[in-house]
Amino acid sequence: MLDLLPDSVLIRALTDKAYWIRVMFRALGVPEDEGLVGGYLWALRNLTVGEVRDGVIWVLSDPSWREWRIPPPPEAIYESSKWGDTLGWDAVKKFFGSSEAQLGGWRIGREV
Repeated sequence: MLDLLPDSVLIRALTDKAYWIRVMFRALGVPEDEGLVGGYLWALRNLTVGEVRDGVIWVLSDPSWREWRIPPPPEAIYESSKWGDTLGWDAVKKFFGSSEAQLGGWRIGREV
């Protein structure tokens, strides 16, 4: 799946916590607010990029967040970061292969 991403997006996905917070907002259809992103980053400062990614993926696997279109509190991402590896890459592919998934200006597998 990662080989479908342009290099600039791939680098950000591997090195930037804010990237994953923004992915969460986009997946939920919530406007990205820099203050809100900063608040999440501060609350999740003790997590690695991979843990933030796993936490975001895990909380987004719960359809109720997408149905309500409200971002989960940072605590949900923090707690969910423990379960990211359990979820596995199959769920990531399923979610990011959906019509809702968009990263930057790219939809996974095809340009937007």
